[in-house]
Amino acid sequence: MEDSQVSRSKSKMSEVANSNVVVIGGGIVGASIAWHLSSETNVTVIAEDIGGVATSNSFAWLNAASTDKKFYYDFRLRSMKRWKEIEQVFDSLPIHWGGTTTWDKSPEQLEAAKTNASAWGYDVIRVDKTEIEEIEPHVEEALLPEWGLAYGQEGALEAEIAAQKMIEQVEERGGKVLETRAKGFTKSDGRISGVVLDSGETVLADHVVVAAGLGSVALLATENIKLPLESSEGLLVNTKPTSKRLINGVINAPDLHIRQTVEGALRFGSSYAGGDLGDDAEKTALELFARLQKSVVGGDELEYSHYTIGDRVLPVDDLPILGETGLEGLSVAAMHSGVTNGALVGELLSKMILTGEKDPILENFRLDRFP
Repeated sequence: MEDSQVSRSKSKMSEVANSNVVVIGGGIVGASIAWHLSSETNVTVIAEDIGGVATSNSFAWLNAASTDKKFYYDFRLRSMKRWKEIEQVFDSLPIHWGGTTTWDKSPEQLEAAKTNASAWGYDVIRVDKTEIEEIEPHVEEALLPEWGLAYGQEGALEAEIAAQKMIEQVEERGGKVLETRAKGFTKSDGRISGVVLDSGETVLADHVVVAAGLGSVALLATENIKLPLESSEGLLVNTKPTSKRLINGVINAPDLHIRQTVEGALRFGSSYAGGDLGDDAEKTALELFARLQKSVVGGDELEYSHYTIGDRVLPVDDLPILGETGLEGLSVAAMHSGVTNGALVGELLSKMILTGEKDPILENFRLDRFP
């Protein structure tokens, strides 16, 4: 970088670092962005729910290979590596790297998935029934296939707890947290200058990041910015915590995806995104629980706790929407899965805001790719 470019970059960082960045959204994506920013600048988090809405109802699986696009795989893998870096500097981050065992596809689809992931260098191997029993010894034999795939580097995050811990650290660093709703923006000289709260109060800002899930759509629409998101409801069920380690990693069985949280509860659904609610959500949840009991050795000792219904936030082309909105001083972060992607999103967007530096990988996820 030439000296003049270095000077401009440092000047911009100094300007933002001594001002205020507002992050709208208290889920794992907003929390990560705020946490990354708070080590360099003043941050205000605006969120009705600290821990998020979609985040708190998420299966929260960390993986990179659930895409057939290499550039998105690269992004997800970098984010998983960033989570491991954060884990080293963050006390008691509720994260568990237990791997994934899957047979939730046809043999042809499993072979294709293995071929694809192996070509990219991902840690995946074919495992037979005996090997699956060794990985997950508490799964009933009747549920096991003749063979499946094992992904050794995957894991899960208690994302709601992680988001809360990150925002707590933002406050410890001097940041502010406002548990309320943002309903619009103020502008000065054609750029964003603040956020208008439900109360009518305005929070001044030198930069605003909108990471409010589905709530981002209406908020950005106040500035005629269209955010092409779709959503689908999904049901997940939780047992009461047990002291026994019954599930070592993530299990993707046909119509039954299971993991055990760090607190000891089993979280499951007919898919990792949460399954169909059916005509009666509670009845569907109890049916799933009965099926889980039959699928796990010692399942009759498990106690039902509750079910959740979450809205999965999904851009229409299945890829994250990250970065500039076309309005100066306003950025956006919207995606599925925020849990896997959140660590890298926080790192790259905070760097972009603080220094103006845009990682080349962000070019694939710009809002202006949509007509």
